[in-house]
Amino acid sequence: MRKVVFSLIASALLVFSTTVASALSISANFNLANSNIANAVVVNAPNDISVDLTAGDVLAFDVVVANPAADDITAIFASLVYDTTQLSFLGGAFFDVLTEASCTGFLCSPATLAAGIPAPIMKPNSPFAQATGTQDWIQAVAHANVNGTTGTGPDNAVLLAFQYNGPGGFDLVDVAVALTAGDVIGTTGGQVFTGPVTLTGAVANVPEPGTALLMGLGLLGLGAAGRRRDF
Repeated sequence: MRKVVFSLIASALLVFSTTVASALSISANFNLANSNIANAVVVNAPNDISVDLTAGDVLAFDVVVANPAADDITAIFASLVYDTTQLSFLGGAFFDVLTEASCTGFLCSPATLAAGIPAPIMKPNSPFAQATGTQDWIQAVAHANVNGTTGTGPDNAVLLAFQYNGPGGFDLVDVAVALTAGDVIGTTGGQVFTGPVTLTGAVANVPEPGTALLMGLGLLGLGAAGRRRDF
């Protein structure tokens, strides 16, 4: 049976300085509890599943933010990028991130980054919105706190749902986490965060083109072997 293998890989490593003590990561993980997929799913890892896609499948993702170095962060704005010919955005919900473990003082409330907009939205300056391409940008992280937070996470910033509209089978699906136009990661003093930032997105790996032909011919049992290409 044909399989489409999804794996979350590091789609970009943005190094803004050589400071090794600073690090921030934003990654997209599959949320199978909120997905609705017709065919059986094989879970290889939380960010690596095998499934034969069908048009109408609903794929849900958590966008997870981690700040293991406890850097002082005041804002995180980042996007999820997808192809509108394959996926339709259904909606999502935000959650607070990088909440500190404790605080001091009367009626204190631990510092956190909270979303500044009610829900994830399609950005009006995306190529799709500007009628210049099929790529669309979802405002997947829009969290801020002018006083900053040193919370470490990892925390789910948002739950997003998409409907798959492609043909299935050998279709390539690529969902990336990116800093698109208007996005920024900020730190104290109104400065741009200068530590390395790792962005991890979802990529669908598909069988090599020759595999389908070999399966049809039944040569050397390659139809059962199900080779695949990793991108």
